[in-house]
Amino acid sequence: MGCAAEIVRFSTIALVMGHVALAQAEPSLGSEDGSRIGLVLGYWNIALYQTRDGSEECPKGFHHTQGDNFRAQFPTQAQRDAVLKKYAYYTHRGPNGENVFYHPMVIEDPLPFRPIEGQTGYGLNLDGSIDENDFVSPEGDEGIDNELYRVTGCIPGWRDGGMVVGILNSEVRASHKPRILLEIIDVDDEKNDEAVTVMIYRGLDPVEGGADGKLIPFRSQRVDKTTGKRFIQQVSGRIENGVLVTDPQDIVLPSFEQRDSPGVRIIRDARFRLSLNDRGAEGYIGGYTDVERWYLMFAKTWGAHFIADVIGWSGPATYRALHHYADGHPDENGQMTTISSAYKVEFARAFVVHDD
Repeated sequence: MGCAAEIVRFSTIALVMGHVALAQAEPSLGSEDGSRIGLVLGYWNIALYQTRDGSEECPKGFHHTQGDNFRAQFPTQAQRDAVLKKYAYYTHRGPNGENVFYHPMVIEDPLPFRPIEGQTGYGLNLDGSIDENDFVSPEGDEGIDNELYRVTGCIPGWRDGGMVVGILNSEVRASHKPRILLEIIDVDDEKNDEAVTVMIYRGLDPVEGGADGKLIPFRSQRVDKTTGKRFIQQVSGRIENGVLVTDPQDIVLPSFEQRDSPGVRIIRDARFRLSLNDRGAEGYIGGYTDVERWYLMFAKTWGAHFIADVIGWSGPATYRALHHYADGHPDENGQMTTISSAYKVEFARAFVVHDD
C-alpha cells in the first residue's frame, strides 16, 4: 500500500462523495396525494450462505488464523520465544517486526487462504451478465456478484454467532449513529408501481425490539438533518410484485463496523432489492466496496490484536485475497479497486418525521 497509490485511491473516494453530495440538495418529497412507506434498519451483515458446520461452502475448513500462521512461520518454540522477546506480540511477524495487519504486504502467509467454494450464494446480479464465476442462490437466481462473500464467508467472526455480526447488530440498535432510514415516496400501489422515489436518511431516535428479536414496527423516527445531512440522498426505483428495486447509484451510508467509531460506508453502483411486508422489509443492498477502505476499517479501526485473537483471520492472506477477487472499477493501470458485495438487511416499518 504505497503512499502515491493511497493518495490516488482516497482522492477517488473523495470524488465519489462529492458526486453524492450533489444529490443531497433538499429533495422534492412528492405529491401530497402519494403514499409513503417509512423503514428503519434493524439488521445488517454481509450476505452469507451458511450451512451449519460450513462443510459445504468451506470444505477445507475455516480461515487459518493469525496464530496458525505465526506457528507455521516460526515452527519451533525457540523461534517463537525469540520473536516475542524482541517484538512483544505475535502480530509483529514482519521481517523487521512490522505488524502484519497494518502492513500486510511485507510478508506472505505460510498457510494458504481458504475462500468460499461452490456456487451457492446470496446477493444481486450487479453487472447484468451470467458467467461461471457467479453465484446461484438456493432459490435458483443466477448471475449473483458477491466476491466479498467469497473472501469473508469462511471467517468465523462474520458467520452466525460470530463476534463481528454480533457487534454490528448491537451497534445498529444501540446507537443512532448508524440509524439508516428509508422513505419510499409517491407510492401508488405497494405491490406494483413503475416509478417511486427512495429517500435515504440517518435517524435520531432509539429503536425497540420485541420478544422475537425483531424491531417493533410503527415507531416514530426523526430525520437527522444536521450531523446527518451528508447521508440525505435520493434514488429512483420501482416496486415489482411487492419487491422494491432501485436503480444503480453511488451512495454513502453511516458506518458502524466498530462501537464508538462512526464513519461512512461508500457503496459504488449500489442498489436495493427489498421484499416489502406489513411490518417492514427484508432483502439486500448490493454494490461495489472499495478494497483498501474495507481492509483498513477492519485492520485499523478494530485493531490488529482484536481481529487476530477474537475474529480469527490473518491480515496478509485476507488482504491479498481482497485484491485477487476484486472485480470492479479498474484504475488507470487496469487494477480492480472495488469488490462486488451484498449485504443482508432487515427493516421495520416506521413513521419518518421531518422536523422542519
